[in-house]
Amino acid sequence: MFLLYKKKCYSIFLFLGIILQSGCELHKNQSDPVKNGLADLSGIPFTSYYDIPLTGEWYFAENIFLTASEMEKYNQKELKQIGEKVRGTGCGTWSMKIKFNETCIGKRIFISTKISTAYTLMINNQIIVANGTPALSMKNAKPLWFKQNKAFIINDITADIVIHFSNYELFDGGVQKAPAIIHENQLKRKALVEMITNIVFLSCMLLMFLYHLIQYILRVKDLSELYFSLTCLIIFIRIFILEDYATMLFTGYSGFIYKISGLTVYCISTIFTLFLSDLYYHEFSKKHNKVIAFISLIAVVLTIIVPITLVRFIIIGYELFMIYIIFYIGKGMIVAFIRRRNEINIFIAGVLLIIFVTIHDILHFLSLISSIPLSQYGFFIFILLQGMGLSIRFTRLFNDNLNLNQNLENNVISRTKELYNAVENLKEVNKELSDINVLNRKELMTAQKIQNALIPQFFPDTKNIKFAALYNPMDELGGDLYDFYTINQNETGLMILDVCGHGVSSALITTMAKLSFSKNVTLSDPATIIKAVNEDICNALQEFSTFLTSFFCIIDSSKKTLRYVNAGHTTIFIISNKGDIIEIPANSPLIGVSVDLEYSTLELEINNGDRIILYTDGVFEVRNAEKIMFGTERFIELIKQCKDIPGNDFINTVHSTLIDFRKSNTFEDDIALVCIDFES
Repeated sequence: MFLLYKKKCYSIFLFLGIILQSGCELHKNQSDPVKNGLADLSGIPFTSYYDIPLTGEWYFAENIFLTASEMEKYNQKELKQIGEKVRGTGCGTWSMKIKFNETCIGKRIFISTKISTAYTLMINNQIIVANGTPALSMKNAKPLWFKQNKAFIINDITADIVIHFSNYELFDGGVQKAPAIIHENQLKRKALVEMITNIVFLSCMLLMFLYHLIQYILRVKDLSELYFSLTCLIIFIRIFILEDYATMLFTGYSGFIYKISGLTVYCISTIFTLFLSDLYYHEFSKKHNKVIAFISLIAVVLTIIVPITLVRFIIIGYELFMIYIIFYIGKGMIVAFIRRRNEINIFIAGVLLIIFVTIHDILHFLSLISSIPLSQYGFFIFILLQGMGLSIRFTRLFNDNLNLNQNLENNVISRTKELYNAVENLKEVNKELSDINVLNRKELMTAQKIQNALIPQFFPDTKNIKFAALYNPMDELGGDLYDFYTINQNETGLMILDVCGHGVSSALITTMAKLSFSKNVTLSDPATIIKAVNEDICNALQEFSTFLTSFFCIIDSSKKTLRYVNAGHTTIFIISNKGDIIEIPANSPLIGVSVDLEYSTLELEINNGDRIILYTDGVFEVRNAEKIMFGTERFIELIKQCKDIPGNDFINTVHSTLIDFRKSNTFEDDIALVCIDFES
């Protein structure tokens, strides 16, 4: 495969060498027909095919428009090679005389011009070709860049050719290429060949652009495909502009078209650099790519906003910057070649080809060599080479994927057999686990029923005191609990607790705590009761690190007092009959931490119309989908809003509010809530 690439690359350079050599020989063998302002063509019958460029020594007068007769008398005229560089901006007159054979009188011949400036070409004081409006001042001049071929009749054996030109827009102004006398059939043949060549080039560029763009969009999400398609598009635009098609369509916008031709230079160099960088990203630097893109962007902006007279300076500056780009690309390609990257030979051949034709055409347009422009052929072959490289690259990747897929299919078949056997084993294990799960589920439901039995189903019948409560475990078994104790005719005990954790272990500890409270509630003093419960829990669970929080109180309906102990539990709220919130924070340590802990009893006076709210932390720790907590502030505000509704309604409102806040009727923690209302 490598030898095939080398042969193709050698064939391309051999082809270009033949073109270059034939072009040089053609120009070398043709002597300039114009000498001392006279072209003696009397030896040419003008009967067969001919193409005579009127190169050589023309008379030149700067900054003045003269007729042929005026030029003969003008003392400041000078002989110059037509096409020789003159001052970058300004105007002037070129003049020469042609001598024909007498047999040519009456014959119709064509004169072909391609002059990048505003000019008027006259033969024997008759305007034959006019491009734009040449003038002695920039204000009156109207530039136009357009190739034209016009016929004229030979009426005399001599013909005075005069060119008036003006250029105030381009740095390379003036008449850069001599007009030519050409046979009509020769002109048609050249036009036909040129048209066919351009159609082929433009069609190929457009097809390559569409093909690789579709490849990128539909199949291969590879940036190199996108960069390459954009390169083809920009080359298409550049050929379209340089071959005068844009000028023919948009007459009068020559300056704008000239700017676009500059923009294509910046875009091609940048996008092509990104194209190679994406292919060989280890050999190119993102930092250098950003520098190239940034400077190209500056050149684009300046070209758009500055006057046309300054655009050429920007293009010249960017051409100097392209030396850096060429060295940067060359360095990356050399490193990729040394590392033997895939398809590097094809891409190097394309890059060398572009460098070759670019340098050649620069030397050609500077008149340092005699040849024909090769950029169009070079870009065409270059695009074909890059397209071939991309195709080979993706074909190789496709074949690799096929091999990987085949290996994967083999592995899948093998693993499928193993998986089938494993599935059969899993089915047996799953059946066993399912049976165990059914048994465990039955036992869990039994435990749930037992725990539900621990929750008071009826509230104490205490004069002027109404109770309401809610218990909502997170799972089947919860770690929260509340209970009521009738101590005597006037005193009622109330307990709420929250065991650390969830599940079976927490449910067992709540059961143990309930039994301990029931046993010790006869001790009458809340601190003494809590201390006894702590001792029971610590002695029973001394090998386990567990604890619980609890609020225990004794309500005396005759004295209107509340004696309580808050053992590490959440703050209890009392909303008075006046709407004020009274907080009862923790005043004693947790239960189950140590048997030696001491607890203290505090007392509060209760008034008619007051409401006590006991709850566990699952109430205010409810979170919504955005992980925002319901929080204490919302809970207090809800308590205030509902102070005048019955206790049962208050409990239901809190429950529905939490469901609405969470957008779910399941919670992440157990919830216990008790409401005590003191009526008048």
